[in-house]
Amino acid sequence: MQAIIMAAGTGTRLRPLTLDTPKPLLKLGDQTIIEKTLDNLPQAVDEVFVIIGHHGNKIEKFIGPNYKNLKINFLWQKELKGTWHAASLAKEYLRDAFLILNGDDIYKKNDLEALARHPWSIMAQKFNQATDTLDSLVLDQNGRLCDVVEKNDPGEKIVNTGAYSLKPEFFDHAPIAIKDGKEYGLPQTLSKVCQLYPVQVVFTDDWHKINTLQDLEQAREIVGKICYN
Repeated sequence: MQAIIMAAGTGTRLRPLTLDTPKPLLKLGDQTIIEKTLDNLPQAVDEVFVIIGHHGNKIEKFIGPNYKNLKINFLWQKELKGTWHAASLAKEYLRDAFLILNGDDIYKKNDLEALARHPWSIMAQKFNQATDTLDSLVLDQNGRLCDVVEKNDPGEKIVNTGAYSLKPEFFDHAPIAIKDGKEYGLPQTLSKVCQLYPVQVVFTDDWHKINTLQDLEQAREIVGKICYN
């Protein structure tokens, strides 16, 4: 199995830490964020495509062409045109079902194993506070993905964690433009594709986003616990 890790962002909300360091190389205890991500990939994954941009040469130098039992490929996203565009850089190399993960979030290994068992799936978590940075998922009566919407209110919602299991056919469909047409959104495109391929929603209660300095400190406390994987 293959995996795509999105690691091209500039980490604006984590400045000044990210001025000279890409966010995936920030430390969580004795490991960087990207090392933790690679270690928590399902056992079936043997090849990874890391999408790099901001200080991407530092990520490439740090990880190298191999990490433990994983073959690592680096693909440059020279313009930040959204998550669909970033993932699409790997489309010509994909063999079959593959994972897509945010390179600056923390996922547990057993959750990713569960995600990988469904060729068309998205990982979600219940969220109970207002947020303007997370997409909300709409499920049908069978618990499958029906739509992806913006829902910035304090009520409980089901949010997208940025982890997916997809098949190469996903890229046969035209992407959905967002942000005045300047970017192409992966979850927004999936909300269209799910009308053709039933997309399973896999729930987690242990996903940790790292967007702010506070998020980073919380993530450091969490991974400092014994055997967090």
